[in-house]
Amino acid sequence: SSDEDGGGGNIHLFDGTAQFVDRHCVQVYNAQQQPTHTLKSRYFLIATGSRPRTHISRGGLNIECDGEYILSSDDILSSSMQEWPESILIYGAGVIGCEFATIFSNYGRTKNIILFNEGRDRLLPREDIEVSQFLMDTLQYQSKVTVANNVSMTSMQVDRALNKVKCVFHNGGSDGDGDGGNV
Repeated sequence: SSDEDGGGGNIHLFDGTAQFVDRHCVQVYNAQQQPTHTLKSRYFLIATGSRPRTHISRGGLNIECDGEYILSSDDILSSSMQEWPESILIYGAGVIGCEFATIFSNYGRTKNIILFNEGRDRLLPREDIEVSQFLMDTLQYQSKVTVANNVSMTSMQVDRALNKVKCVFHNGGSDGDGDGGNV
């Protein structure tokens, strides 16, 4: 924590943009692109924050959040969601996706929750395999979430007349073999 928030820490804030000069040196520039500070350290932590994906384009798949049928995490949190869904597919099984799967499951109003893992073989691949397995077991057996690992989505279409989103999957991992499926 910093002195500014009463924590007494030793954190300094530099306003501007930055660029690595080498692996132990960062140059900070002001709005006029003039260098203002040169920072040297053995280690740098880059914490940029995150923004929800509102557009996914991968292979032939092209998905755009519309705020009605296809929602970003911000849409859900900002109450764009007018009613609680009976079924939901959560595209992305990272930390945020796992959190939303848990939230929807814990409220008990969503009967069919699919956590789509974008072709990966396990949840949270940067974590220890034991953590990943524990989370998957908890989601599947206690929370009744279907975790879709090693599956690729080939299309997603909104059918407003039926009030549904149709997704087509290919399971078979990276080798391209396997059967297709619909949700």
